[in-house]
Amino acid sequence: MSLLTILRSGIKTIDKIVKPLEGDVAFQKCVLMNDAYKTPTFPYSAIILKAIVEWKEVQVPSSSGLIDATRPTILFLDIAALMTATLGEGIKEEDNLVLPDGTTGPVQVINGFLDAGTGKIIYTEVILG
Repeated sequence: MSLLTILRSGIKTIDKIVKPLEGDVAFQKCVLMNDAYKTPTFPYSAIILKAIVEWKEVQVPSSSGLIDATRPTILFLDIAALMTATLGEGIKEEDNLVLPDGTTGPVQVINGFLDAGTGKIIYTEVILG
């Protein structure tokens, strides 16, 4: 059994186990206008996706040095639902995410893991600003 097979299986198992911990995250896809300013628009209705929402302390650069700040981290394990909602593109920095408590913010970091065998994403982690 390869490491990749173990990882695929592990993510599916984790997704099943943590379902009770997942909250509803509203996702709204951004479409940039084809104008000189690349104006962001949100022509699609928000879609509710299940995700684990965690608050993590991170260091943020400021004019006076590094400061610690708490940032919401969103972990999407149901990639099929995520790909359907994002029209197969995955989450982009311009997209809008609203957490169960109403918190929103700009997408600062997008992490994930790409399945080398299928070329598809296994999970996506998003950190909001």
